[in-house]
Amino acid sequence: MIDKNISFFTNQNLRSIARRLLKQIPAAIKSAQIYPADHPYFINSLELVQETLAELFKYRPEATFSIVENELYFGHLALVEDTLSLRQFISEFEKRKINSLTFLAAVTSAELASFMQLLGREAVDNSDSALLSGKMREKNITNIQLGALLKAEDAASQEDGRREEMKFDAAARNKAQGSFFGSIDVIKQIMHKVENTQGFALNNVHQVVADIASAIDNNNKYLLGLTTMKNFDEYTFNHSVNVAILSLYLGKLLGLDLEQLRLLGEAAMLHDVGKVRIPKEILNKQGKLTPAEWEVMESHSTEGAEVLSQITGISELSLAVALEHHMHYDLSGYPKPVKLKETSLLARLVTICDVYDAATSLRVYHAPALPASIIGLIISKKGSLFDPVLAKAFVQLMGIYPVGSLVRLDNNALAVVYANNLNNILRPKVILVNQQTAGRDPVIVSLEDIDRGTKTFKYSIIEALAPQAYNVDITKYFYAQG
Repeated sequence: MIDKNISFFTNQNLRSIARRLLKQIPAAIKSAQIYPADHPYFINSLELVQETLAELFKYRPEATFSIVENELYFGHLALVEDTLSLRQFISEFEKRKINSLTFLAAVTSAELASFMQLLGREAVDNSDSALLSGKMREKNITNIQLGALLKAEDAASQEDGRREEMKFDAAARNKAQGSFFGSIDVIKQIMHKVENTQGFALNNVHQVVADIASAIDNNNKYLLGLTTMKNFDEYTFNHSVNVAILSLYLGKLLGLDLEQLRLLGEAAMLHDVGKVRIPKEILNKQGKLTPAEWEVMESHSTEGAEVLSQITGISELSLAVALEHHMHYDLSGYPKPVKLKETSLLARLVTICDVYDAATSLRVYHAPALPASIIGLIISKKGSLFDPVLAKAFVQLMGIYPVGSLVRLDNNALAVVYANNLNNILRPKVILVNQQTAGRDPVIVSLEDIDRGTKTFKYSIIEALAPQAYNVDITKYFYAQG
């Protein structure tokens, strides 16, 4: 199986190699139907498969492909966007009642040749997975394995296992709250000192960043949910912490090491420190800013870098993020660079998290946007406002329906997205709103749950909704009061 904790970039490379293999396998089967085993065309198609498998085996000792509800998976990696383009592969295996195909690293070229010839020459109606597996054993094909389609009882067993993993964890929630509100207290103290032209020490920043990074490393799902808490009256403090949390989650997904995460967390937490120097009447103006006011607002980037430059022990990265987080990937933003040809990588990362949290927050000059719509914006602006690789990673992190989204399911029930599914961003875990009652733990279900009878997904999301329109308080699902 694929290691869920390897970096985003490694996963992307694995997906690319897997896609190539899934196109080569049907071609090799077709070649086996037409040509004898010693024909150059068949040998060439076989060599391509073997070379690609060798690339995959550099990462893992086996390569497993599965078909679940007409969607493709490589190990735990969903290949949702490839389902249509790889329809030939799916069709080739579904008609033989094959659910999964595994190649072990010890597979030989002789085994591959026999396997392709077996699939290419067996009649479909006489070659389901059980019969094929028997014939493979007869031909000593031991390093290629087939799996049959899931039976209803197997699907039910898997579903029960998922429910065991989804028990509500009050201790983890309380720990996440401690890190969240402790971070807000720290950034509030720092902002007040800057407002009074005082310096500040970084030790408290480093401590809360370490706490957040530890929670993320331990897969604490509640911390990301707490970023849905938007304090209107203390927006700058709340926003700074939310951006730090989002940035650290994204940094972890990208495979940053502990020291890089520490530097990223510090920079993200302090990215808006320059706003303390912006007059409140401009910062909180309800109407459109005049050109002169907008010029003052834009100065918070340079003001922030200037403030941080006077802090002992501050990292160069923190200065860069404060200065560059509104420059945009294509440098069309502000402040206009003089000699800079590109912004720093981690500044581009913070930019995405900054825009997402700001756009989904209530401000005096705009209502909060739906998280799903901002995900759409990030996708549409990759390559211009946003680094395309980081934008793709952020979408994988947050999902099409990010944590905290209110959604309607296909049975008309309302639900709050509780945890994203990194392997299938269309099927997160959700809390059923109409089953949430005082004094009881939330009812959490996975949208990957399979119905025992129909063997189809029990629930699917049909639309994202505005919580205000349905009088749903999103934060109560992640935050315990009192």
